[in-house]
Amino acid sequence: PLGKQVDAIMKAGDFVPDEITEQIVADRLDQPDAQGGFLLDGFPRTMHQVDALDDYLDKHGHSLDAVISLDVDPEDLIARLLKRAELEGRADDNEETIRHR
Repeated sequence: PLGKQVDAIMKAGDFVPDEITEQIVADRLDQPDAQGGFLLDGFPRTMHQVDALDDYLDKHGHSLDAVISLDVDPEDLIARLLKRAELEGRADDNEETIRHR
């Protein structure tokens, strides 16, 4: 199943390929509770994902109301993700994997 494939990719410290991520997001946005609006956190990450989101929105007659981009010092991000690892126990939140991503 797709969930196991995604889990294996993340445990290896890699990003899930664009095509898989885009399908997961599209499937979620197709759900009835997303029809009145939605917030995407961490997506899109690549230009390919931007294009896929634009295509999805055009196809479904939607547009974005706002986009927020946060610029954070890389060392602060690493510290936050390492703290998340302590709290959530995510296998892909270790310093080596974080720096790789």
